[in-house]
Amino acid sequence: MKTVTHHRATPPETIDWAKVKHLWVQDALDEINAPTMFFPCVVFMDDRWEYLALTTDITSARQCVARLGALYDKPVIDWTRPAPESLAEESFFYSVRDLLPVNHGREIPEQEPQWGAGWSETDQLFRDGATDAEFMHELAELERIFKQSDIAEGVDPARVTMAIQATRATAVHRWLMLHVANPRRKTTP
Repeated sequence: MKTVTHHRATPPETIDWAKVKHLWVQDALDEINAPTMFFPCVVFMDDRWEYLALTTDITSARQCVARLGALYDKPVIDWTRPAPESLAEESFFYSVRDLLPVNHGREIPEQEPQWGAGWSETDQLFRDGATDAEFMHELAELERIFKQSDIAEGVDPARVTMAIQATRATAVHRWLMLHVANPRRKTTP
């Protein structure tokens, strides 16, 4: 788990860029009170991270990491944009399976995955312009299919429910963040 070292921005000129792993945009969603905030961040080789600026809008955060990434030749990870279409559609199943006992799925990786739980379906639906209701219906359908799969067979139903709820929470967070970070223009009839 990454840890922030302090709650103020680190000036880019004070950073030892040889020790930087990548730059990224951190979202700070407040699903109830808003506003949503986005911060440009730097991640070091030891997985510590720091804010690069205390700007809170998505455009400024993206511009900051893009500019510094190009200037210092460092990769930028921007999870506020939809994942590529090539992401395996089975990721919902893998995400849930990773939360089940080891003998019923893969071991949980020590490093966090490049993409989060349930993102492939979330992002595909976002790219296709699905409504919130269509998104929730698709999540419910994936959960139903998973519960009937061989993977869930023989596992304590409470564990399956916990794994599905954790994956659902991540997918819903992702859905909300995609809409805030990538607003769509309303079409007029």
